[in-house]
Amino acid sequence: INLLRGRESKRVREIVFNNWTPLYILKPTYNYGFTEWAEYRDVLFIAKKEKSENYNVKFCLIKKDLREISHEDVKRMTEAIKKCSKLRSEELDVETFSKDEIFEHFTNLMWFCGVSDFKHRDILVEFLQKFEFDRFPSGYVREGYRSVPKGGLKFLYITRPSDESRIQNAFLRLKKEYREKIQVETSLKVNYELSKKDFLPTLRTSVGVRKMNIEKETDYIARRRYRGLEDILLACGVKEEEIPEGFWDALANNLACGETHLLLTRRVNPFSPNNYLFAFYSDTLVHPSAQVNAILERNKEKAKALCTLLNSIIFLAYFFLLKEETTGRYINLTSFDIYQMNLCPQENVIEKLADVFDRYSNLKFPSLRDQLDKNFDSRYEAFWKEKRRGQTTLFDLPVEPHPLRVKFDKDVCTSLGVNVSKDELTKVYATIVEEMIRIRGLRRD
Repeated sequence: INLLRGRESKRVREIVFNNWTPLYILKPTYNYGFTEWAEYRDVLFIAKKEKSENYNVKFCLIKKDLREISHEDVKRMTEAIKKCSKLRSEELDVETFSKDEIFEHFTNLMWFCGVSDFKHRDILVEFLQKFEFDRFPSGYVREGYRSVPKGGLKFLYITRPSDESRIQNAFLRLKKEYREKIQVETSLKVNYELSKKDFLPTLRTSVGVRKMNIEKETDYIARRRYRGLEDILLACGVKEEEIPEGFWDALANNLACGETHLLLTRRVNPFSPNNYLFAFYSDTLVHPSAQVNAILERNKEKAKALCTLLNSIIFLAYFFLLKEETTGRYINLTSFDIYQMNLCPQENVIEKLADVFDRYSNLKFPSLRDQLDKNFDSRYEAFWKEKRRGQTTLFDLPVEPHPLRVKFDKDVCTSLGVNVSKDELTKVYATIVEEMIRIRGLRRD
């Protein structure tokens, strides 16, 4: 499926869409892929190996478990795909797009098939068309600090234990914080006292962070060699000679290049009960890890406005249209995906969006799935019981979004001059909930 998106596959994409004539792209929606025992998403790409100046491509969603499809089903679906330029049915969806439309979204063709049902795409696209934004400028998004040596996560990062989920994979945990000192505890329950001036604010992971405003709630990353490093290296089993020569100088330069007020999660499991928000703001400059994207906006009011948008239902609609699908549950949100989202606010709405941020920034949000539907878990179980065991369920009951989510999204829309009712929002929430349920339940053969 990576043929359809990303930097690494761009040249291959150019070959098959410029030098061949693509006819059909088929994606399964109840299985990882067509390949037996597939653990990575795949699609069927059917094309003529001849160049054509104009063509139409049929994107097809197979909405039935591949292991349950009979030869008769295959024949029926094949004829429908050949015959129909547009189809919505229980087992098959078809939508046709022109070459010109394809090249408008050539960086990320998930725009055309990033859903499990084309009715969902219709709803999300229609909702996004209510808003007018600009594209993000080039160089606006940077991945957080990545060049960590072997074992570096253990001695570089100090994680704030504001939520139990945040410290499950953390070696150094913040225990107490003073004006000039930081007291840390290792996962082995050994305490150390470190100098605060040797560390900078960071966000090691967005897991467990419930507020948009992370000022004074950040993690820490070492900015240079620090006093006590030898003892901590010994505790975490890293030898001094394993740290590359010049590492500390390079670290300082990398952290300086990525410092920002605004962070956007990069690797996310949106179905996890420990995932709450996507974007975070700090008045103090933060130096993010590779688990987070840095949005390089130095104007604090605009950074607040963007943080508001990147946590809103507008961003979620884009996210579930364009999301990477390579590995199922865990989704990488890269700079190339972000650049495909028309989400850069125009000057006349920045102050209003920043005001929304100020009102909601210190409120604790429930997990994303509970924001969208308080019955997410039971709905998930009901859906897959019905699909896999043939049981009748109450899956079709309306979703019940959290009041905080509804109020926040209504205020965001109002600040943009767009009046959206609770019913309209709930329709979008329900669409995303069903997408989440289907993706989370993807099956290997």
